[in-house]
Amino acid sequence: METIVDNNHLKVEAYEVWLETDEWQQINHFMTDARGFVSMMFEMIEKIEHVTMSKIAMMLWTIWWRRNKKCWQDRSPTIFEVKRRAKENLQDWLKVQQQKNMSCRNIAPEDYKWTKPSRGMIKCNIDSACYMEQNIYSVGACIRNEQGQFVQAYAKRSAGCPNIAEAEAMGLLEVLRWLKSTNRTSTPIVIETDCMQVAKAILAKPVNKTEFGSIIELCLRILAEFDNCKVSFVRRQANRVAHELAQATRILASPQVYNLVFSN
Repeated sequence: METIVDNNHLKVEAYEVWLETDEWQQINHFMTDARGFVSMMFEMIEKIEHVTMSKIAMMLWTIWWRRNKKCWQDRSPTIFEVKRRAKENLQDWLKVQQQKNMSCRNIAPEDYKWTKPSRGMIKCNIDSACYMEQNIYSVGACIRNEQGQFVQAYAKRSAGCPNIAEAEAMGLLEVLRWLKSTNRTSTPIVIETDCMQVAKAILAKPVNKTEFGSIIELCLRILAEFDNCKVSFVRRQANRVAHELAQATRILASPQVYNLVFSN
């Protein structure tokens, strides 16, 4: 027999969980002036410090796990279970990140922040992520205007196992195709990538016979159709939104476009 789940009841249960977290006060602050859920999440990623945002993201994931338990098994884990699971999963994730960053510990930290584009322009930050064990790679892109406001985002997962530079180049190619398809060839755009190899290749323009060179050549052909579009390098710290979006995109089954949705 099919079980019908009351969505309003699920919303109430999620709210009860958030009230018991240390992060609720910050979330509630952003909700007060939010123009929509998607824009609120991107603003939170940009403005909330990394450790707290990691906790919020993991709690969102765990609340979704609780929702699935209710929908498919007719069981609602307690608030204590949800908080404990979120904490343990976050600790496991942080351990993996620490192992990845071991080789970078000798680099002095610097304060690099995202900056607004010049007047009359939009900025599109892009990044790619590779998952060799799953034979997939993904791209994330986020457009913001001269006021720093969210405009639109794009995310796509693809099959394959290219090297990092090729994946970053493919990410740029996918985003250029998307920007072209959304009729932005006459819009002044600056595209920022944290892959210096890609940024330098676009500026240098010489084409080589490698797979990477072939992808760059395709990018240059599309760039030629834009009236005012440039590609530049930016530090990873200033490319955080696109980086997080690319990391999350591996769970998507199909390309997604995120628009600004106003709340009632």
